[in-house]
Amino acid sequence: LCLVNLILAWRLFGFWLSPKARLAALAFLAFNPLMVRYSGAVMSEPLFTMCQLASFLLLHELLAEKPSWRAWGLAGLVGYAGLVRSAGVLLVPAVVAALLYRRRVGAALRILAGSGLLLGGWAVRNYLATRHWSGYASAWKADLSEFTTPWDLLHNINRVTFAFLSTLIPGVDVPYAWPGFLGTGLLTGLVVFLSYKALRANRSLEGPEGTIFLAMALLWGEWFGLHALWTTASPRYALPLLPFMIGLLARGISSVHQTARPRSRTGIAAVLVSLVAFYLYSDVGIWRTARRPQPFKPELPM
Repeated sequence: LCLVNLILAWRLFGFWLSPKARLAALAFLAFNPLMVRYSGAVMSEPLFTMCQLASFLLLHELLAEKPSWRAWGLAGLVGYAGLVRSAGVLLVPAVVAALLYRRRVGAALRILAGSGLLLGGWAVRNYLATRHWSGYASAWKADLSEFTTPWDLLHNINRVTFAFLSTLIPGVDVPYAWPGFLGTGLLTGLVVFLSYKALRANRSLEGPEGTIFLAMALLWGEWFGLHALWTTASPRYALPLLPFMIGLLARGISSVHQTARPRSRTGIAAVLVSLVAFYLYSDVGIWRTARRPQPFKPELPM
């Protein structure tokens, strides 16, 4: 599935990146230790990532005035993503907003109807069987009760930011501790700056490509907002966001690189090459760990 995700991401990056920037972005995605670590895991993240990437590619075709039946296919794909992971419902507003921005009201209504029927029907099934609409929804409600003061919310936002950015950019799990607040601030400042440059550069894009880019940025904001209210700040929760974050940052880096002086361009290239080399070093460690014999555990997990 991760190989399929790389193929889908390659097509998606081609909408707004030059060939060289596109290849660089794909390298960062392919060798990112988070992607490598979970490439062999039997978990929902790789499948969910594939659903998201495929949804944006199908959205691009729909925005390009392709047959309207694709709207029903996209509705089914978005709904299925919500069944794979509850957070998949965030795809619905991102896709619908893109269609409304391009004044495709009919297609937007089909997306709402199709995905709503699929997700709503499954929620009713859950409620009839367990008296809960969703297990994750119940857990999230319990998490919200832990935010008793504004400091609790700010503290959790910092934990989520630290967990996501320290894994997605350096590619390693940095221990969350008080010295990490400085790292969080530096990484956040870098991401905000590159995102700003990417959005400014995006204004030159016309047609479906620019709309897809804005929808992707909206999904990124939704994803972070959801997990800011979720007390479990595991880096793996950011894996489905990884291709979109890399695509957005690659657009920003490309914009900075084009306007930089020759010496600055050399420095940017050196930093990026060093980061990929560090990724490869981490990947070797992950590969060696995965090849070690694991003790057999006959008992079922409780």
